[in-house]
This record gives sequence, C-alpha cells and structure tokens, in this order.
Amino acid sequence: MSLGRNQRELWKKYVEYMHDALIDFYVSYQQVNPIKLLVLSEEELKEITERRRFIPLEAEDITKLILQLTRLKAIADELVGIIKEANRFLLHKRVYDSIEEWNVRGIIDWSATLRNIIVGRPIAQKVISYTIRSPENILLRAVVDYTNFKLIELISKIKKIKKQIGNKIPTRAQRGLYGLKVIERMLKETHEMLDEAVKNSFLDRIPENLYSTESLEPMWEFTREVEATPWKPEWVEKLLDLVYTYYANNKLEKELDQIVDLVIDRLIKEPRNVNIAFKIYSYKLYEVYNLYIVLNALRELGADIDLVAHKTIRAKIGNKVLEILYNKTTNELSKIPIKAIPDTTIKNRETIIIEAKFSRNPSYLSQAIFKVLAYIVIFKARIGILTYPSISKKPPIEEEDKQIYEAIFRESHCKYTEITIDTANGEQKITALQLEPLKETEEINIKSIKSLIEEAIL
Repeated sequence: MSLGRNQRELWKKYVEYMHDALIDFYVSYQQVNPIKLLVLSEEELKEITERRRFIPLEAEDITKLILQLTRLKAIADELVGIIKEANRFLLHKRVYDSIEEWNVRGIIDWSATLRNIIVGRPIAQKVISYTIRSPENILLRAVVDYTNFKLIELISKIKKIKKQIGNKIPTRAQRGLYGLKVIERMLKETHEMLDEAVKNSFLDRIPENLYSTESLEPMWEFTREVEATPWKPEWVEKLLDLVYTYYANNKLEKELDQIVDLVIDRLIKEPRNVNIAFKIYSYKLYEVYNLYIVLNALRELGADIDLVAHKTIRAKIGNKVLEILYNKTTNELSKIPIKAIPDTTIKNRETIIIEAKFSRNPSYLSQAIFKVLAYIVIFKARIGILTYPSISKKPPIEEEDKQIYEAIFRESHCKYTEITIDTANGEQKITALQLEPLKETEEINIKSIKSLIEEAIL
C-alpha cells in the first residue's frame, strides 16, 4: 500500500488496528503462540545471521520483527493486569503460615498446640507470611523489568536507525520513516504504561539488588521456588503461565534478538531499505492478520486449535481435521523447483487458498487475481480467495485490468464477489473479498471467512 499523503491516515488506522489484533492473537491463541509459527532450527538461524547479513531484506525477517514487537506489547498488557491483581491481593488479603515457638507472637492454633504440649513441642501459631519481598513478588518485578528492558532496547535501536541514516535517506524513502515513527510510538506507549503500573503498585518498593533484569537465567530460580509453593493466589498462577508461554525458550529469545539486530543493521547500512522494509512490514502484518481472522472463524465453528509443526496449525471440528499452513507449500509440492507458497492454505479433502494483498491499487489487485488462479490450479483448490483492505474507486487504465476490476471487485464489507472457472480439476472458484482491518469490520470479516470455509470444506 502506497503511503501517499491522502492515504497516510488510512494506513496508520489499518496498521494500528492490526497491531492490536496481533496482540489479541497472542492472548487468545496461547496454544499457537504466533512467534512459534516461525521458530527456526539452529542451522537456519546460523544461515540467516551469517549469509543473509549481506543480501537484501527478507520478508520473513520482517514478519519476525512484527511478531516480536506485538509479542512485547501482549506481554506488557497481561503484566499490567497481573500487577493490579497482585496489588489488590497484598492490600486486602492476609496469608498465614504456621510456626512453632515458645514466645507467642501470632494467633495460637489451639488444636495443634494441644497436640504439641503432649509431646513437649512449642506453641503452634499462625503468623502473616505474605510480604513485599516474597518470591512471587520478586519474580513479578523481575519479569516486568526484563520486559521493560527489552522495550527500552528496541526503542533505542529504532532511534539509532533514525540518527544514523539522517539526511542519507532518499526523498522517496522518507515514507518509511513514518512507519518507524508509528512503531516507536507504540513501543514508548507500552513502556510508559508498564512503568506507570509499577509506580502505582508495591513493586516500586522492591529493591533492584534482589533480582536481575538483563537476562532470563535468574528468573528461573524464583520461578522454581514459586512453583513449589503448595497454594498460590490466582495472579501468581497467571504470572507462571505468562513466564512459561513467553519466556521459557532461551533459544527463541536469542533468535528474536538476532533477527531484530539483523534488520536494523541492514536499514542502517542501506537507508533506501527503510521504505522497502515498511512496505514489507505492512504486507506481512496484513498476512498475519488474515491468519488471525481464519483462526477466529474456525473457533466460531467450534474448532480445537493447536500448533503442530513449523508454520502448520491443526483445527479439529467434530470428526474433521483441517490443516492450516502459513506461508508454506504442501508436502505434495515441496519437491517442485519453483516453489508455490500461498499466504494461507486450509485443507483436508478440499483446499482453500488465501492470498492477502495490502493494497488499494485496482491494477495491482486485478493482476493478483492471476496469481490466485495459478494457485487454485496448482493446488487443485476448490476456492482461491484474494483479500484486500479496500480499493480505490479510480478504475485501471489497462483494458485487461479494467475488465477484471468491473467483473470481480466490489467495495463492500458484507459481500464477496466470486467467479466460477472450469479447469482440468473441475469447477473451481475465485473470490475477491474485502477484508478491511478495522475493529468495526472484524465481526463481518470473520463471518465472511467462516461462510467460505463452510461452503468449501465442512
């Protein structure tokens, strides 16, 4: 999508909502965890960090950058809720422990004391044991500060890009700086939100010398200690879930850091990449948003959803099992020299192909129909869907594009336009579906995808 003057606010509106949708992706689909879709092997990570450092930006690297940014925002949102619960608990609840001492300083536990007197043991007493320095509170502060450390680190790296490229950036690439500003603002707002939650809670009174903020290792000592506690408040259970969901994989943390450094290094070395990077950023964000809508549609159909392999999700609806592939070809076509890799593939006995295009350009979208046509033939798909956020009302100039535009595209949130084609595979359909990434259209987007899945597969 071009970032011309008239489209900038629309781009911003779309991108900001898609960030919010991806944050909900993390929260709503923890069993999938978007970033784990793209986890690499050690060999792939080495190939990226060594060989790719000297080649142009890779779209998948930009996807990982997007997922890392929204992952940190999702973690911060969850942490703010946990901090509020922990604060209420500390203020309103008393947690008692049992001790045995001759010197009375707590509430006497008479049943236990009577048994103790018979055998000559000290008085059993209940004492308040829940303190600010309890392991669970220190763990919460350590997780919050580590997350804030990662946010500050990213903000600093984005500032470094802006400072290093300075006046070197060509005029045409200046639009990419706008994208950088949007991301920087999101990170700053997230950091400030988390910082404010700490300042308004008891966490502000925990001394920093009790924990470390620059690595994950020290967290695990507190995590094991907290986990061993026989009874835990609900907020502590939520905190442990968060730690294991987002921070249990050191390899993943390392990979994300290296990918972020790699993208930033390329942007600094070649300023003109800034514009390319944020075009790719928009496109990949829209692709992941499409996957999010697909999973929401499947969930409304009653699916149990799990991540089963690299870029592969399984959805079970009754006795039917669907495979959802993100940016991945099918096993049947994996050995073909020229790879056909749709954005999203949904398959069991039948197949649906989804190709997402973050563009309003009628000519570009008209030509994209041919890509969808190629995909449905290659994959023998029953339906091929081209999704797009919105479309300019100015018709294309080329006659071929104009015919496609008039036959297929309609600016409507509640309808999709489809054509039926007879091929060697039989009757196949191509659908143009406006999937506008806005909160007010989300329900309609889910309903449209749900209807197409029911028609083709269920």
